[in-house]
Amino acid sequence: MLIRITKTENIQEIYVPYTYTSVTSNKEKMNRILQILTLALLISSCSNEKELELEGIWYGAYIISDDRKTPLSETTLLEFKSDQLYTVKIRDFALGRLDDVKIDTAQFQFINSQLKYKSLASSIELSQDSMILDFENQTIVFKRIPDNLRNVEIGTTCFKGSYLVKSKFYQDSINFINDSYLLYTGEYDQYAPGKSWQIIHYSDFKFLNIHSVQQPVTIIKSCNSNSIDLVYPSLETINIKLTPTISQIDKKQLIGKWIEVESSHLLPPPLPNLTEADLLLAVSIRSDSIKIKEYGQTKTHHWDLTEDGKRIYFLDSLDRLSAEQSSWKLLALSDSSMTMKTIRNSGRITENIVRFKKINSR
Repeated sequence: MLIRITKTENIQEIYVPYTYTSVTSNKEKMNRILQILTLALLISSCSNEKELELEGIWYGAYIISDDRKTPLSETTLLEFKSDQLYTVKIRDFALGRLDDVKIDTAQFQFINSQLKYKSLASSIELSQDSMILDFENQTIVFKRIPDNLRNVEIGTTCFKGSYLVKSKFYQDSINFINDSYLLYTGEYDQYAPGKSWQIIHYSDFKFLNIHSVQQPVTIIKSCNSNSIDLVYPSLETINIKLTPTISQIDKKQLIGKWIEVESSHLLPPPLPNLTEADLLLAVSIRSDSIKIKEYGQTKTHHWDLTEDGKRIYFLDSLDRLSAEQSSWKLLALSDSSMTMKTIRNSGRITENIVRFKKINSR
């Protein structure tokens, strides 16, 4: 709930010492009054300038505790606006709700380089792009979000299809399936590549929130048909670029019947009424459906291929988001053979690399 509050002003009494004389001209009295008023206005102006420096949106970058710097996991924004302090928290790890956004408003005071709100008080250091709040047992560093990132336009081609993701410390590939789900198609998130995602709008800024504890909430800098540019304020400011990619594979190459000829996973003993051939993975792919037969059981899914050609995914299993249920990674493909990486979860998660032969092909 948002509560409108009025900031308490810091009223100070100012005394200007002077020597008392029994005879004082009106001109001297007026000069002393002007001195007092000038000093009062100067102090008030300094206080107002400090409060103006606080205005804007601040992104919680990291915590300093016991001389160690640690990035904040649950994203926290502070907004000083007029006479209110808004605290915005994105994600709730305790409840496992990575799509959660909570906004709280509290009365605050800025007095003698101290920020006070609710029952909290901290000393504060301000620079052009950083704000350091020093509490008793830890220090939190916030980074100012530049005003030129307000009102970023997101084109109709943005966040659709496949991208190469690259930053100073990280490189991967990703495919946005729709406005709710995406798949990691590169080297990371092999066991659970499917994620939910959302764009959060707050105070004219836009934030990309991929629902993964390994992925930070990032600020959208720009987005068009050529690239998506993101920024992550952390121990240092990290710029992330997403560049569109396309597949060299035609979906039609996958259509046909495929039978397992080799697997990295040892086959279990056959169950009663089943032969070893029944344990092999058999796949029949049509343009709109994929039929999977294994251990004598058959499942049918609607399927598609990521636009970078790196994963087959099952459209009717996206909400479960596990690698075993939602997608297979395509490692190699020719006219006669196909190699896939799947994930098995039989008590423990293991990857299984399967090579298929196309039936009726030499």
